Amino acid sequence: MKDITFDRGAVQLLAPADIKNTDTVTSLLDIQGFEGAGIIVNVGALAGHTAGATTALIVEESDSTDGNSFTPVAPADLIGSLPTLDNATADANQLYSVGYRGTKRYIRVNIDHTEATPGTITATTIGVIGVLGFPRHMPVSLPDPVTAT
Repeated sequence: MKDITFDRGAVQLLAPADIKNTDTVTSLLDIQGFEGAGIIVNVGALAGHTAGATTALIVEESDSTDGNSFTPVAPADLIGSLPTLDNATADANQLYSVGYRGTKRYIRVNIDHTEATPGTITATTIGVIGVLGFPRHMPVSLPDPVTAT
């Protein structure tokens, strides 16, 4: 039997929750000791997402746990991209993923709401998983998610 978890591991960065229209950052994924990382975003119910009320899913990176030190990952350091949620019907109940090939130690997802009219977005149910792969040394010991300082 083949086991894809042998050299990979998943870390919950944001438990599934309805964050409505509240800007949120996930816990940090510490990729030290791994050659590969990725992010999986599970989007559930959405309400109020239109061209004028969006939720951007932005992968950010840093070498520090200081929450203010994170910057958006350059597109060249991502394999794929995460969408901006702007259609409550089409974007709901979807799974999105992106690979990270940058060089920073920590990555996270910044979930950023923009509303032309405050209160337009009434539901944004999201869960985020970080995936680690290709460990430098075996056996694999997965890190706990880290909280920014």
